[in-house]
Amino acid sequence: MTTVTEFDKTAVTDKVKERYKRVILDNPYVKLKPYPKQAIPFFEILDDNHDNEPHSILIGAGGYGGKTVAGSIIATMYLEHKDTNVLVTRKTYKQLKGPDSIWENLNGWLSDTCKINSSELSITAPNGAKIWFRAFNDESKMYDVKSESYTLIINDEASEQLIRTLKFLYRSLRADNTFKLPLAYINLSNPSIYEGSQYLTDEYVDGSYNHYELDWRDNPFVNKKKYKNTLSKLDFLDQQHQLYGDWHYQFTKGDLISSEEIDGSTIKQSIFNGLASILSLDLAGKGRDKTAISTISLNPTNNILSVDNISQTVSSNPERMIENHIEEDNNNGIYHSLVLIEQEPGSWISSEKYWKEYFKELQLPLKTFKPEISKFNRARGFVRDMRNGAFKLNTLLKTKYDKESNNKSYYDLTKNELLSLKPIMETSPNIIDTFSQAHHLLRKSKITS
Repeated sequence: MTTVTEFDKTAVTDKVKERYKRVILDNPYVKLKPYPKQAIPFFEILDDNHDNEPHSILIGAGGYGGKTVAGSIIATMYLEHKDTNVLVTRKTYKQLKGPDSIWENLNGWLSDTCKINSSELSITAPNGAKIWFRAFNDESKMYDVKSESYTLIINDEASEQLIRTLKFLYRSLRADNTFKLPLAYINLSNPSIYEGSQYLTDEYVDGSYNHYELDWRDNPFVNKKKYKNTLSKLDFLDQQHQLYGDWHYQFTKGDLISSEEIDGSTIKQSIFNGLASILSLDLAGKGRDKTAISTISLNPTNNILSVDNISQTVSSNPERMIENHIEEDNNNGIYHSLVLIEQEPGSWISSEKYWKEYFKELQLPLKTFKPEISKFNRARGFVRDMRNGAFKLNTLLKTKYDKESNNKSYYDLTKNELLSLKPIMETSPNIIDTFSQAHHLLRKSKITS
């Protein structure tokens, strides 16, 4: 099976054509009709299940192909049948209810005809047919639905979800003998850096289940020349996923930023009057993780961010290192407006109280944040700025050495962390984390997602 590259209209049976007309074209709940290529996977979904096996397909390639609209149509196409029970999933609750989501689409489509329950995230038709929306950001959430039965399951942005979740949910696709429509398990997704992407590639793109390519090249409502120019401005990694829809792309060293680009992102800066500077602190976790602190400055005249000082230690009591770092900055004429710390997992409440009191004694206000995306994705913001000349490394870092790291310069340590960045990392990039959180704050971006 694998990727469906050709479609034979003559192979569609009269029964499937009639079913397509009834549940999509003539269905009052379906507010948008599929464009021609978008309609192709529906002819598999609406065919009878063979050998008692539900349909299982993947829809998607590059960006803006209309996957969310396709998912919205699939979610509503059985609503005229009272035994319909649909499940729509996303990785996080925020994504599930966010803009351009299936939930948002169906709130607009069904608000006049169905009961929408925003607290339990469900939509109920007058005949009792139901659509449920669930987020599965960790494996434990799977067991909340293990006893439920669904006639359709739609995994939106499936490549971002956990592999175990994608495998587990399939078991809940079932109905009693009175339900006469085909059951289907639908994955909507672009390729991505997440673990689910490789699973979808193995099972659908190269595997035994069908993959239907759908992206901006197919969408008749997209100005293709303009949108291609927009996608061409993305970084190399995003272009592979959004512009080319390449399910077989494998991240390699240097794809995010090259050694030459890092060396070209330095700045000689020793006068700091007029700069806005903050301290960005990444506290050590378990094991051999290190506590790192960086001084990040914003030049308001040219909007360039610079890393002007870095320190790190393996010590479980990093206070002396922090105070020495602050003293170094003060001696260089750098004074800080605040300290930024990532909230730690676990007993953060007691830890936060300690650090607030600690920095209060140093007359520095403390700001905390709780990130919801991976360290790799957090870093991509400042790396993009670095490649565009808006995020610099002070050459002073080449003359400061870390005794705990075989006397390597902090410039070399930073460069090594940057070149080692990848979607899944064995060791935490402590220095890079301090850059990411400061960049989000000083660029006034949201740190959460």
